Amino acid sequence: MKVIEMLYKDYKKVEDKYEKRSGSYDSSRKTIEVIVPDDFEYELKFKKPVEYKKFPVCPDNIVGYTDKAACIKLPYRSDYCDFEVWISRKLLRGHVVAYAPDFKFCAKKGRGDTAEKIELTGDELAEIFDCDFKHQEYPESDIHIPEKLDPVHTEVLEELKDDDENLV
Repeated sequence: MKVIEMLYKDYKKVEDKYEKRSGSYDSSRKTIEVIVPDDFEYELKFKKPVEYKKFPVCPDNIVGYTDKAACIKLPYRSDYCDFEVWISRKLLRGHVVAYAPDFKFCAKKGRGDTAEKIELTGDELAEIFDCDFKHQEYPESDIHIPEKLDPVHTEVLEELKDDDENLV
């Protein structure tokens, strides 16, 4: 008999066959130590963490929010100018959308049964919004910064000054 470390969800499938070591549950890794026969083969495999990609969204394109999602209008300068996409609030942080590489977004144009629907990958959506931000960049030559002016000293004519005695 040998002791191995096993994912708790895998142990639940075979708990009637094998005995667990008492006090061996690891809540952070969700594993448990199990006493199994010497010929038992098991490889501990953890899911690889998903690396999320991100893209910024212009705040003007956010049409509205609900408790669980945000409606975002696709940029006017894109090929999908009248389409809207609903994105989970969990994926939206401020004005940045995070998405998994294999995630698909459904964009709709119109309402009800006659609405035109298309499916876009996260990379396609990021490219659409990246295109929008490229049009908003301004070259430095177009920005005019005025020169600092020297202060002007003025004098008031004596005849325009009020007498303090006449004031109530």
